[in-house]
Amino acid sequence: MRKLLPVFILLSLFLASCSFVSNPNNPKTEKYYVGTEGVRMTFEDNTPPSRVYFYSDGNVNDNTFDINVKLDNQGANYAMGSVYISGYNPSILSIPPFAQEQNLYGINSCDIAAGSVSGNENIAFDCFFGQGYGVGGGVFGEFGNLHVDGNLGELLDSITGKDWFDEDTQLFGTLNLNCENLDQNVNKIHCNFDSALDLQAVSVENAYYGRMAMTQLSQFYQGVGIQFPDKRYGIPFLLLGDNHYYPGGEKDYLNFKATVMQWPQGLDETIQPITATACYAYVTHATPSVCIDKYPYDGGRKVCTVRAQSWKSQGAPVAITRIEQENTPRKILFKIYIRNVGKGTVYSPFALQKCNPWNPDRVTEKDLNLVWINYINLGTGDPYSMKCNPNRLVRLTNGQGMVTCEYDIPDNAPNTAYPDNLIIEMAYGYSQTVQKSVTIKRVT
Repeated sequence: MRKLLPVFILLSLFLASCSFVSNPNNPKTEKYYVGTEGVRMTFEDNTPPSRVYFYSDGNVNDNTFDINVKLDNQGANYAMGSVYISGYNPSILSIPPFAQEQNLYGINSCDIAAGSVSGNENIAFDCFFGQGYGVGGGVFGEFGNLHVDGNLGELLDSITGKDWFDEDTQLFGTLNLNCENLDQNVNKIHCNFDSALDLQAVSVENAYYGRMAMTQLSQFYQGVGIQFPDKRYGIPFLLLGDNHYYPGGEKDYLNFKATVMQWPQGLDETIQPITATACYAYVTHATPSVCIDKYPYDGGRKVCTVRAQSWKSQGAPVAITRIEQENTPRKILFKIYIRNVGKGTVYSPFALQKCNPWNPDRVTEKDLNLVWINYINLGTGDPYSMKCNPNRLVRLTNGQGMVTCEYDIPDNAPNTAYPDNLIIEMAYGYSQTVQKSVTIKRVT
């Protein structure tokens, strides 16, 4: 059955519609936006041990050993995901959590079509969904017309169960969302806000650094009935980034218990590979300074000049490595180059359930190397004036991709050059693995 997901749409459109207040390029915070790592994952010393013993007459404790995984958020933003253990023979070893009696199910595909990244109030999508969910007395999941009224802050808190959005965040505008299935034959859902929608500006300090993106993705996965992070097959984590709010980043230590359940006949020892896979959602946040100049070729002294800029990293495994800018009297053209600078694999942020090695669905090219531009605009610009292509999902080929954006210079903009900041946040899934082999020897 195909079902709709209004809260995810609501949040996507909310980001596109709001005006954000920023204080970018602060020397005190710039030092955090370096490096090419997100979450660093390692096995703790001697776990799993290189050699263990199986006692045929022993109890469960005699035949159990620890696998301790250390997670360290080296990047500058929130990380949300799970760690899964795989690679071993499940007929020999049992490593909870692994709910063999449950069946994973997911979405075959989710093709999202939207307007410009920052400005379009209409979105259409075509998905196969698992199940819906209820919020505030409304049930989300059935086809047909839908009208939602409520408090945005309460909706966010009720779905996520997280106290990320307090009164200081000012996410309390009244929402008015209408969704309609325009054509039952093609199963396309169209949603739009009421024309009277009036959402308050939200501080970039609260909405960025992955906080809003993690909430949006939580809505998506819960709405389509997919457990991500998945407690049935792995251990979830949510880690703060290494930034001026939480210098050093957040760490976590996960413990898995491995038990030798039975011994294969005819063997005195067996070697079992133990692979830990971290699957997580992450964001890259960048605020490069650009020059707004209607007449870039005029002579005279100016406070800034139009030029190409390059970087190596932004405190995340996916980075904006270069921005080329071309100014005209009416428009500014940006070419934004994106690259996987980390050592892991990029997943679409909407297909992270397939990163789970126990997921029965096959990983395809549609699931890999996709980056979602969830916000892009000039810091002082009208959010409706930036149009990009591709407008949301950017594909990386050989680890690299590019998005082109066009900004309409306001008629009342000064004729003299002035600096502004191009605020970009992009979300994606990321996966990395560590592996160690364990030799298990039978004691008779």
